[in-house]
Amino acid sequence: MGNGKTAVRLRHSIVSLFKWTSDPSLNRTLIGFFKKREIDNSKKFFDWVANQYLDWFYESSSTKVISYFVAILIPFVIWVEKENINTARDVLTVLLERSEAIALISAVTLFFKEARSRKRQAHYSAWQVIDNAVGNPASYARYQALQDLNSDNIKLEGLSSPSAYLPGINLKEAYLVRANLEKSQLMDADLTSAVLSWIDLTDADLTSAILKGAQSYKAILKGVKLANAKLNHSRFNYADFSEGSERSVLDEADFSYADFGKCNFNGASLVGATFYKTYCSANLVNTDLSYARLEDSDFSNADLSQANLDYTEIKNTDFRHADLSHANLRNSSLINVNFENANLSHVDLQGVNLSYVNLTNADLSNAKLDFFIHPNEKPILAKAKNLPSTIKMQIDSRN
Repeated sequence: MGNGKTAVRLRHSIVSLFKWTSDPSLNRTLIGFFKKREIDNSKKFFDWVANQYLDWFYESSSTKVISYFVAILIPFVIWVEKENINTARDVLTVLLERSEAIALISAVTLFFKEARSRKRQAHYSAWQVIDNAVGNPASYARYQALQDLNSDNIKLEGLSSPSAYLPGINLKEAYLVRANLEKSQLMDADLTSAVLSWIDLTDADLTSAILKGAQSYKAILKGVKLANAKLNHSRFNYADFSEGSERSVLDEADFSYADFGKCNFNGASLVGATFYKTYCSANLVNTDLSYARLEDSDFSNADLSQANLDYTEIKNTDFRHADLSHANLRNSSLINVNFENANLSHVDLQGVNLSYVNLTNADLSNAKLDFFIHPNEKPILAKAKNLPSTIKMQIDSRN
């Protein structure tokens, strides 16, 4: 109840003030606002009032704004000097004496009034610099213009700067939807939390780039270089990491906590990459995942046919219904790995300890396994289907 009464008092006081300090259109907006809702939160109320006045301040003409401020200043000056005012002539004398201060305040007001226009002009100039730099790979002016626009939260949607030389550029939280940065040099670039949907980074070099928390949908990353890049906590759905002029290289990249649903890594190199708590229901056909680390991750339904997982460390990872046909898992470390209903036909599992995996209904037709099966592995292999005859004979022999 107390808050409600306070809000009502504020409403009447502010509306009364607006009736003589603002124009009719602003009055109508405010009064309409108060009729529609009660103000229960003073902070939200004053934020709203401030935004209304800022909009009016920047959108109104300079003449109107200065006139209003002078109209407010004159009564204030008269009130301050009221002890020295006895006649109308005294009023004029006081105003003339204070005219310099009034002019200075008006000039400062005008300076702030035109700040938004100056900022817009700076943005237009920055875009012009970027457009003029097309065809000039090493343009420092473009480099700085892109950073300035992004720091002012200007969307870089549709940016076209192919083959640009932009190493180490700071584009944190940049909005690069449908941008064209094909063959650009973005080594060590900071793209933390950037929005990269439909971006074209074909054959771009993002070695050691930071893409933590980046969001992307249907990005074109054919032939991209992302070695040692940080892609943790990112989301790249339907991105294409397949071969461009050369194969994509993502060696030693960090994919921890990332979501790579329906991506295409066909033929990519991910040697030594880290997939920790990663979701990767993707096309990983013929990818090189040797020496990679896959831990607490979800590769269910992924296509890893012909993939190379030689010496890969795989722990607490889900491959249910995944296709690993003709894949190479030779000498890999498998701890608590689920291959239930997976396609493991023609897979190479030589030198692999299968004591800690789930092979229920996994298809092991023509799979390559060690000739002698450890007793711990026999009950696990017995749950698989289409076992090679030599392995099946060893399992049957225990009975």
